[in-house]
Amino acid sequence: MENKNLGNCKVGICNFMCPPAEIELRTRERLVHFLEKTSQNGRLQTDTDKMVKEYSRPAAGKRDPGPDDLRPPDVLVRTVDYLLGSITARKDVDWKDIYDFVFDRLRCVRQDMVIQNIGGCSGINILEKIARFHIYAGYRLCTEPIARFDPKINNQHTQECLKRLLYVYSVVPGNHDNRQEFESVYLLYNLGQTDALMHFYDLSNDLRTSSLISLCYRTSIEYMLGNHVRCLRLLHHHLCKQYPILLCALHRHLSNIQVNFVEIMVIFVINLNEDT
Repeated sequence: MENKNLGNCKVGICNFMCPPAEIELRTRERLVHFLEKTSQNGRLQTDTDKMVKEYSRPAAGKRDPGPDDLRPPDVLVRTVDYLLGSITARKDVDWKDIYDFVFDRLRCVRQDMVIQNIGGCSGINILEKIARFHIYAGYRLCTEPIARFDPKINNQHTQECLKRLLYVYSVVPGNHDNRQEFESVYLLYNLGQTDALMHFYDLSNDLRTSSLISLCYRTSIEYMLGNHVRCLRLLHHHLCKQYPILLCALHRHLSNIQVNFVEIMVIFVINLNEDT
């Protein structure tokens, strides 16, 4: 079931990953990214089939995008599949450069979605893939210096994607194949956070009692209570091992868990010395 574009929502008619007007402009101004080029005779040449619409900030006095500038749901799905299937898999480019390019283009995908009020099954499909990208990127680039990768910005976009995805799940009728996985991801990504734990109680009984979601809920509760050993033991459950994205989502909390362990050991040693 797809969302209908109602009221003032625009309907995109651009059937390309990048609108022709933008292709012409960026080609003329030499603003084509090297990942949008093809090597020919040892030189990189612009390949219009590889060009993807870049993110543009809304600004006062700037022309609102028209139907020719907006990509409909099927084109957005195709664009996301290209970015995550072809670009992120490249081995000849530093993955940080890949991240910067894909981050920008996926942000533009979400911009097109918002303008057109795209939800439904297409919206779920797109948001699931974008959320996976951001969560994996946060894990893969966690050792990069802040000048090269800002985890706070990546976290902001991850949260926006997850919250929007969970909302679309709740308003689109039917069973969604990946909902249990992403409800669990939301709990682990926001480990011990009150909002995420309260969201658990807004779920239907079938979801709350599912093995995977209830396991992640218990894990989050143990973290909130400071029982980090129990928290990590729960993650050894075979269900978590079936979904690597869950471990990527939890990874950002490991440093806090390590600090907690060190603090506990310090207190234990101090108390031991005092007793002797």
